[in-house]
Amino acid sequence: MANRSPGLQQKGGLQAHKPQSAALLQLLTFKVGTLNLAFPIQSVYKVTHYEAVYGTGLGNVGITQIDNLEVMVVDLHQRVLKSDSANQPKTDPCLIIVQGQSKEFCGVPADNTPTLLEIPPAMVRVLPEAYRRADTLDIASHVAVTSHENTKLTIFVLDVNQLLKNPNPLS
Repeated sequence: MANRSPGLQQKGGLQAHKPQSAALLQLLTFKVGTLNLAFPIQSVYKVTHYEAVYGTGLGNVGITQIDNLEVMVVDLHQRVLKSDSANQPKTDPCLIIVQGQSKEFCGVPADNTPTLLEIPPAMVRVLPEAYRRADTLDIASHVAVTSHENTKLTIFVLDVNQLLKNPNPLS
């Protein structure tokens, strides 16, 4: 895991910008449907391939075993987009395993290998609480707008602690 940058301070699972810092924020980005999502690199335990996720299939959570750990898996296609991820094209499926402040692990399937992006902290903004309460993307705490490969990207930065707190909200 990466060390926290010295010019950044912790705030709600993401590091908030202090003006004197020119350090870049490292985000592990991936797509869910048409959304660009990311986790701060310091919350990522590992990225791995996985075989199976077990559960009832009635919600968007399941469980798998990675490194002799039982890891809860949250299907963000179902959780955020309310669609079945089985219908989504996958070129290189993997599981992003993140760890919250409670030291609990959570896995998030990604259709493709995630990308590590370094973004200036000035490009990252806190999402308004009203938006978080009104949208299925309530697990996102921040949004970043940046350019990558000559394309403008809007990236929603996920709050691992919020995801662990409420992985399968009632519809």
